[in-house]
Amino acid sequence: MATLTTSRHPRSLLKELDLGKVTGQLMKAAGRPETMFMHCMPSVHNASTDPGRRVHDQFQSDGAEVTDDVVESPAPIVFDQAENRLHTIKAVTTRAFGA
Repeated sequence: MATLTTSRHPRSLLKELDLGKVTGQLMKAAGRPETMFMHCMPSVHNASTDPGRRVHDQFQSDGAEVTDDVVESPAPIVFDQAENRLHTIKAVTTRAFGA
């Protein structure tokens, strides 16, 4: 599995990511309107952010791993997921350092 931190050429990495990219069409193909989308964040999903704009301008891609229509739909629970991770990290840190 390729990640954006490898030394391989970015175009080949984005082609591999395209194979697993979550799109609105893929979410519809699930056939269940209650399907939820999870992602550990951050994601490059639109051109309104600096990283998203660079990916879009350089590779004409509408998102590296997920498209904006999925992130902006009711399906994602990514912010709930990120919040839960934050509280878990705080609990582990508190326990580890005895605060």
